[in-house]
Amino acid sequence: MVTEFPDVDVTSSETGLLDRVGTLRSDADLMEEYARRLSATAATLAESPAAPEWSRPTLEQQAAACRTAAERLRTAAEALLAHARGGNGGPLGGNGGPARGNGGPVRGNGGPVRGNGRPRRRNGS
Repeated sequence: MVTEFPDVDVTSSETGLLDRVGTLRSDADLMEEYARRLSATAATLAESPAAPEWSRPTLEQQAAACRTAAERLRTAAEALLAHARGGNGGPLGGNGGPARGNGGPVRGNGGPVRGNGRPRRRNGS
């Protein structure tokens, strides 16, 4: 797959970075598709009296985690693209990389999934 970035002057050392930008964006699209599928499955199971009670909220929680992952992958792609352009950090930081201490593009910031990949527990659950 070739990803085009018309406003970027590409050197051979930057090609690998730009390939990663394209991969991150593709992965974000996949995560959005997984979220859609999980939500559809949850809706289907909600119609079934034989489905366990926990199935819909669990699937919806995982769909939310996929949407969060997609957003973070896109943020990481934009930060990497800004770095490849030689910019001053893009959307997250002033030094060419993700900002430190504010969650950055990958670290958890209170979303549905903890940094270890497990769902956050709600009070009383």
